[in-house]
Amino acid sequence: MNTGRLAPRLAGIAAVAIVLGLTAAGCSNSSNATSTQDQAHRTDLARQNAATVQCKSDPKFYDPPSSLPSLPGTLIKCEQIAVPSPKSSLIGAVLYRIMYTSAKPDGSTVAVSGMAFVPTNSSAGVRNVLAWAHGTVGAAHKCAPSVTSNHLADMASWINTAVANNWDVVATDYSGLGVSGEPTYLVGSREAADVLNSVRALGQLPNANPGKTFAIYGHSQGGHAGIEAASQASAIAPELNLVGVSVAAPAIEIGPVVKIQWNKALGWVIGAQGYPSWVVAYPKLDITNGRSAIAGRLQPKLDKGCTTSTALTGTDQVAQKHYYFSEDPNDLVNGAHIAADQTPQPLPAQIPIQIAQGLKDQVIPAVTNIDATNVWCSAGSTLTSVWDATADHFKIVADTSAGAMSWLADRFANKPAGNTCATPPPTASE
Repeated sequence: MNTGRLAPRLAGIAAVAIVLGLTAAGCSNSSNATSTQDQAHRTDLARQNAATVQCKSDPKFYDPPSSLPSLPGTLIKCEQIAVPSPKSSLIGAVLYRIMYTSAKPDGSTVAVSGMAFVPTNSSAGVRNVLAWAHGTVGAAHKCAPSVTSNHLADMASWINTAVANNWDVVATDYSGLGVSGEPTYLVGSREAADVLNSVRALGQLPNANPGKTFAIYGHSQGGHAGIEAASQASAIAPELNLVGVSVAAPAIEIGPVVKIQWNKALGWVIGAQGYPSWVVAYPKLDITNGRSAIAGRLQPKLDKGCTTSTALTGTDQVAQKHYYFSEDPNDLVNGAHIAADQTPQPLPAQIPIQIAQGLKDQVIPAVTNIDATNVWCSAGSTLTSVWDATADHFKIVADTSAGAMSWLADRFANKPAGNTCATPPPTASE
């Protein structure tokens, strides 16, 4: 645990940008505050769309129109859907499948799908908004949370609490999932744009009544997405008011996580989605030597699978000493650059964050987030750490969601955020 490596990390990332003259396509914070005219445009758009976008069943829901609206955060279509699993009942809310516009690095818009949960209590006035960022699900269309029959998944333990709190909840699929498109896995600013524009789109959904105040909740990959969204909220969506972000087992320390997992089955899960995304995001970097020949041959199969099938493929291949990556990507110059560039930086003190981590996690090993919290505390972040001695990666949300909902409710209530940086973190092994 090195608590003094924040400055070298920031300097290293700056050097990469200077030497290579690049920022990942989708990793730029070039947006300035929106003008008064643009904000008025958004207000008018919300009013118009709320009156004109009718939610109706569409057998070709995931086919976007040939011409997309030019403004990110525009609701394109919606349809009401049911929660089929009796084990994951939704109480007091209507569930919608949505399609909306998000932004690409060149400023053009892209269609993104997701879900929205609107409380049926229509007398409670303007609502706060919770944006959910889901974890790794796989690369195929069928893996998107809005597509799969298990719509709630990691949301099941807390969604009814959020609804009972009268929060509107919106959950992006991310670009490239649900609606077909280029992959964006662990490309921070693409994830950030998708999360933030989902909040904007929610305001145009019939029967939703969201205000401008929102918070973010995420797990695993969604922890990465949530932190990036929080970091870039003032640049991408300055008309919104972010009060805090809570993340469970977040993928923060990309390099150390990859170093631990690259020659394991999980290396196949990370690589199967990460490699194609980074090829697109970093067109000026040659990373072809980072993927093994067998992984290249299996990539079409991996592109059609979800996380479980990819992990099973990885288990089989690792048993034969076949790895997705040709070597530890951290040992490759361009791989190290990408890992550094996609490592979320500590949030400023005015954006409180809660990080929950299970000490039994074998996907995002606890040691990586112990290290991250040390760095963030040294950087002055307003951080509340929650360490669960028994939770693994797949139980951490369910085990800590009650505390997360309470913490988020306090942020919406403008209560002072605590800080656990004075309490030493636990120790953990890889």
